[in-house]
Amino acid sequence: MALTKATPDVLSLAYVQKTDDTENVMGGSIALTEAAYTIATGAITPTRSNIELDAEGAGTTDTLDQIVTTSLSDDTIIILSVAASQVITINDAGGAAGQIHLIDDTDFVMSVNERLCLIRDGADWYECWRTTSRASLLP
Repeated sequence: MALTKATPDVLSLAYVQKTDDTENVMGGSIALTEAAYTIATGAITPTRSNIELDAEGAGTTDTLDQIVTTSLSDDTIIILSVAASQVITINDAGGAAGQIHLIDDTDFVMSVNERLCLIRDGADWYECWRTTSRASLLP
C-alpha cells in the first residue's frame, strides 16, 4: 500500500494489485481533500476525513481533547495534521465522549508534517498510526 501527498490539498491512498509474476497495476485509490478545522474549547466537529487542525483564536498552540462524533458512524477513519506554524497537543483520554485514546497512553504534541490516524469505536477515537518528524525523536 502506498501513501502519498499528491498535491497540497489531496492525500492519495492506493494499492497495487499483482496481476502476474512480472507486472503490477494500480487497483484503486482514495483521494481525501484536506479541510481546516479550528479547535473550539478543546474540540472539533469534523465532516471530513482529512483534517488540518488550527489553534483557537489567534493562538499558535492549543489542545485537542475531544472529537465530536455527531453524524459520524462507527469505524469512521480520520487523519489529523497541523497547520503551518501551529503546535497542537492531542490529549490522551481527555474524559468526555469523543475522547482520543493514544497507543502509548501519552499526550502527542503535533507540529507541521506530522500525522495521526484515528478510528471511531463507540463514543471514542482510537489511534491507528502516527508519523513524527525525525527531529522530535532525537535526544
